Amino acid sequence: MKKIVIPIVALLLAGVLFISLPLYKRYRVGGFVREFNNIHMLSWSQLDPGYVRADSDQGSFALTSGNLSYISGALTREGNMVYRFFRPKTDGLPQVVLTFPDGAVITVADGGTDRSGRDLTYLLCTYQGKTRAFSVAGLGVYERVSVCASPGGFGDMGENRPLEQDSP
Repeated sequence: MKKIVIPIVALLLAGVLFISLPLYKRYRVGGFVREFNNIHMLSWSQLDPGYVRADSDQGSFALTSGNLSYISGALTREGNMVYRFFRPKTDGLPQVVLTFPDGAVITVADGGTDRSGRDLTYLLCTYQGKTRAFSVAGLGVYERVSVCASPGGFGDMGENRPLEQDSP
């Protein structure tokens, strides 16, 4: 009897994991996109200081609404975003740190290329004491965000306002 029960239980557990892990990963990605659009994007217009701070190797800037909208489009592509159970090491990687008025901090780091040669971007979202990690491959997300967080901004979206290093 035990010879039959143990393999059946193991097979059932493997089946549950096989189904539940991808569903959980999609749930986390959808939650990030909803949270980003419904909480963080609204906070810049309704809370003090009234802007989103972008820190990069080019300096600190208050993003214009056009540049922020372009960043939002880059960061909320659900189809290509993957939830990562383990936080990737981003120390030493080029990165842009976005600080929203509601306290959310989103770090966008250039991860180089993945195994198939596509560009790889890591997103670390810290909000209310929790950090979640995501990765996006093949869309040039880091390049888009870094251009928007530069002094000139992206295209005709307007120039970003430089901030003092000690301002919040």
